[in-house]
Amino acid sequence: MKISFNPRKVALFYAFLSIITTCSISFFEGSLLFTKNVSYNNALHSAKPLIENYSTILDFLILNPLAIYFLLTTINSLSKLYEKKGWNINIAAYHKIGLILLCLFISIWSMWLYYSKFLEGDYIDAIIMPLTNIKLGVTITGWIVFFWTSIFIFIFLISTILLVIYIFKVLALNPRDIDYEPNHIDNSGGQKALIKPMLNYSYGLLILLLTSIVFVVYDNMSNNIDESIRTYAAIIYLGTITIILFIPFYHLHRLMLKRKEEFSQKIKKRTDELFKHFISSDSAIKNYNLNDI
Repeated sequence: MKISFNPRKVALFYAFLSIITTCSISFFEGSLLFTKNVSYNNALHSAKPLIENYSTILDFLILNPLAIYFLLTTINSLSKLYEKKGWNINIAAYHKIGLILLCLFISIWSMWLYYSKFLEGDYIDAIIMPLTNIKLGVTITGWIVFFWTSIFIFIFLISTILLVIYIFKVLALNPRDIDYEPNHIDNSGGQKALIKPMLNYSYGLLILLLTSIVFVVYDNMSNNIDESIRTYAAIIYLGTITIILFIPFYHLHRLMLKRKEEFSQKIKKRTDELFKHFISSDSAIKNYNLNDI
């Protein structure tokens, strides 16, 4: 498994392109800076400009790029670990292609599921506008937002699949597979490379959780949307990540304790041997008779 990205460059590239393309299209549609008055259901509505869609702006400028950075760092650390351990991903090429297509489908489907929630209501902004007097639709700006968010979800799903495969490999480890080095410079008993993917992924998940909170607050307060699908997603999300991350951390913890115990026993055994040798040597010196020369 040799995969290498520059997480910082990709994250900055995503932030730059997502915000520039979204704002540019919104500007040409006349929905970037100023409120538009539109007719819907025989009533006049004020469509919020994109610049007031604070959650999307914050998402594209900061939250998504930060999450992408940590998720790609996770993939890089997995690649280095696999190379160090000599591990391989034993999945046929067509299965890999199938997983990629599945992730792409889920990314697009999840975004459409989220958008459809708004299309069923009467919320109107730069992303959702009336197509007719009785029907709402997604604007070109909305499709751009749809595209970039789908890309983000795709990266998240790919990194999650790779992490799950890694977790199964970690759970298959036994104490003899762990080289415990108590004085190692990494302060992790020489196992930092083994732990690093989970830590990086955890940081990405924290950013994702913050993103969910931002959108839930925005949906429920700023937009007066009583029920946000992200509320339920956040609950499922919290339960899932707790299970995904706790089990391998706990397993590694148990392995490290076992290796630490074995190491302590070796030290004790060696210390006892040296002590006995010292005692026997001391006794020999005391019983030494110069007349025997």
